[in-house]
Amino acid sequence: MAVGGTFDPFHRGHRALIDAAFSLGDEVVIGVSSDELARRMGKAPDRTFGERACELLEYLESKYRDRVYSLHKLDDPFGPLASDPSIEALVVSPETEGRGRAANEVRRSRGLREVDIIRMDFVLAEDGEPISSTRIRRGEIDKEGRILEGAERGMGLGADSLHPLERRVLAALRGSGGPLDVDGIAAASGLSPDQVRRAVEWLRSKGMVRVEWEVRRVAVPGPGARRILEEGLPEDRLLRELESSGGELGIPELAGRLRMDAQELSASLGRLSRGGYVSISRGRVRALRGGPYSRISLDLLRRLVDAGELPLDGLSPSEASALDELSRRPGVIEVREVRRARVSLAEGAPALQPAAGSAEEVTQLTPEDISTGRWRSLRLSRLDVISPVPEMHPGRRHVITEYVRRVREIFASMGFQEVSGGLLQISFWNFDALYTPQDHPARELQDTFYMDVEPTEEPPADVESAVAATHENGWRTGSTGWGYEWDPREARRVVLRTHTTVLSVRALHATRDLPVVKLFSVGEVFRNEKVDSRHLVEFHQIEGIVKSPDANLRRLMGYISEFYSRLGFRDVKFWPTYFPYTEPSLQVMVRVGGSWLEMGGMGIFRPEVTLPLGVEEPVLAWGLGLERLIMVDMGIEDARELYANRLSWLRRVPACRSWTWT
Repeated sequence: MAVGGTFDPFHRGHRALIDAAFSLGDEVVIGVSSDELARRMGKAPDRTFGERACELLEYLESKYRDRVYSLHKLDDPFGPLASDPSIEALVVSPETEGRGRAANEVRRSRGLREVDIIRMDFVLAEDGEPISSTRIRRGEIDKEGRILEGAERGMGLGADSLHPLERRVLAALRGSGGPLDVDGIAAASGLSPDQVRRAVEWLRSKGMVRVEWEVRRVAVPGPGARRILEEGLPEDRLLRELESSGGELGIPELAGRLRMDAQELSASLGRLSRGGYVSISRGRVRALRGGPYSRISLDLLRRLVDAGELPLDGLSPSEASALDELSRRPGVIEVREVRRARVSLAEGAPALQPAAGSAEEVTQLTPEDISTGRWRSLRLSRLDVISPVPEMHPGRRHVITEYVRRVREIFASMGFQEVSGGLLQISFWNFDALYTPQDHPARELQDTFYMDVEPTEEPPADVESAVAATHENGWRTGSTGWGYEWDPREARRVVLRTHTTVLSVRALHATRDLPVVKLFSVGEVFRNEKVDSRHLVEFHQIEGIVKSPDANLRRLMGYISEFYSRLGFRDVKFWPTYFPYTEPSLQVMVRVGGSWLEMGGMGIFRPEVTLPLGVEEPVLAWGLGLERLIMVDMGIEDARELYANRLSWLRRVPACRSWTWT
């Protein structure tokens, strides 16, 4: 099943065509006109192909994600419809039904079965008239077919509101006394064809000009046309080779001398045999009469290459027959449908009166106009500020990047320094230095990604021996340890870091001689999780530590309360809990609406963590989830949405937020 169009703007009528195609077929082929094709057909799209294709893909992904479909960029009016034998039907509107019949003519000329043309009625707007891109551009209706009234429609605008390009086009049309095509308007107005197309589309949206289309089919040369003109038709080359070899050759010898591939040789011999030029028997070819094979084909090709295109309606019957035969040769010629716009003044188009005085009309002032006082002699064009315009989507930061930036700003303003480190870490820093026993479930393959690489570093010898003793017997921490024989080989296994706390313990060792340290990090971590709406394989963690002789739990609660208050959460509370390497430990909760949501954990590092690192002072530590924070703020139920990168959602994310939650 196939369907196609320019889809600019993408409205309810387009959606109905696509929905019909999916309801009737198991697999749907969708063609979208390229920018160049749209201009050739007189569509003058407001948006680029990429923008139109993205909007279409968003609709397909939202409604037909589980169905089979393919999207094709159309550089000619038919695209895969003209060559794909698997396409069985085409869904069209009354406006595009003629193009479906033309596509079937092309398929017939190529020996393909005609497709079934399924004609869908126009989708009607509220006023009972068809929804169309033209009416939407004019401001008569919106993309759903709702009627726009008053200022929304931008009606009643006079000549004073016209752009200078529009005024010149109108003047050219009045001076011509009749319709003109784009090139004619360009010649009469002194504008470029692109400027004319743009101005005509503006005037058409305001109902000041009418555009009628002349459709004709033309032949254009393909890449193989010049080769034939230089070397001759393959059939003539075959006949010359036979003549120079005594009139008879074997097929393999003939192919070798002419350097033809098997497909071209077979096709050429078939044409010569049907025309009575050669006979073929037992693998040998015998010439029956001389060439040339088709003088008219060569003359036609020469005219085509010189002119660039030839209209089919101007060919004689013999030329049309030769053209049909040439069209069956791959890459020699291509038949296209060309639309030419004929523009004329609409009833009620404003008469253009010369501006009062001799002031030059401009659309904007330059710095020189202002500084020299030249602006006094200029006349500024009136601007139409209520005409429909295409949506603009300028570049912006991804929502995750924006939140990371916000978190960094807050901690930096609270006097913290950021630390960073590699994604690959040895297990010593990721687990052992955090007093995680080597047989802990978190270190199993089902929870952690182990990398099949050599150790990236060696742990410091003094820290390694202290950590080993702490695990085995408690060392001098006051603990009894885990009571097992610590394995240094296990500590050297390389992992994708499972938390950013690994950066904190490394920083503690590096700053062990400083009495006061305030550090934070925001980075990616990895867990071997089953992905669902609440769990991801890769996510971000907000980590921080404070080392100070007077650090205590109340101060830790103050830091975290301040952080969340700057994010807009007014109510924060803490619940006692258990974490392996902090004591005491607390859960961080924030209130959103009438519910309390868990955001992360915090506590004071146990001596089993700090003393082996050479740190005597108490250390406050926390680990908070970034994705959970974003989900709360954006009202997202599924964490996977953050990484789906759907343009429709990303464009809806407000650039400015209040950052206040009640």
